Amino acid sequence: MDSGVNAFASSLGASITETEQSIDVKDILPNEYTNEQMHQMLLSLEPLLERRDIVGYAAARNVRVLQSEAMEYLKRRDELIEKYGDPEISENGMPTGRQQLQIGSDAYKRFMDDLALYSNIKHRPLLFKIPYEEAIGKMSGTEILACEWMLVDGGDA
Repeated sequence: MDSGVNAFASSLGASITETEQSIDVKDILPNEYTNEQMHQMLLSLEPLLERRDIVGYAAARNVRVLQSEAMEYLKRRDELIEKYGDPEISENGMPTGRQQLQIGSDAYKRFMDDLALYSNIKHRPLLFKIPYEEAIGKMSGTEILACEWMLVDGGDA
């Protein structure tokens, strides 16, 4: 231990002791998620973005991180929807300017085949997590289940 650090601590009326700790790499590395998992995580955060509490803060921060991590995937996904999709028609019969894919159609199958190349690429985003205690009473059960990936036991946040 550096004697300068000990002297400084002593001048503050503190003492420094060293303890040996074993740190497992999995405890410090962020979790790994595929592009498609991150896309689903982004969708799960949408209902929480208007909140003005720690849940809303966590949602906003995690949206920013996930969008950054999955940017190329989301762009490629949009390009493939544009390529394989049909024009979306509103209730009044007018085009909305967006493309849509009919699940189960041949176009959807081709879209999924092309997207598969990118869907399973993994990333380690640095996500903000909050204790379950912060979510209880602030989030519905449905919201908690959808965003369970950003909740941790109290001591792990």
